[in-house]
Amino acid sequence: MSDHWTVAQIRKKAGQKIVFLLVLVVFIPILAACGKKPSHVDPPVGVIHDDFPRKYPDPSTDPKPEDDSSPDQQ
Repeated sequence: MSDHWTVAQIRKKAGQKIVFLLVLVVFIPILAACGKKPSHVDPPVGVIHDDFPRKYPDPSTDPKPEDDSSPDQQ
């Protein structure tokens, strides 16, 4: 048996690779769009707070980092 490829076999393999690449080009952007943030989110049912969605981390409870660049600390 010969180890040589025929022209038909080479074209078939190339065609399969092209189809695979086209499928990737079509479906990867669709999957990437799944993580898009909606412009408006309704608060969960029963929530008393009116500020939903809120900024994270919450500036009122998150401590600010200390500023190490002050000239007094030499």
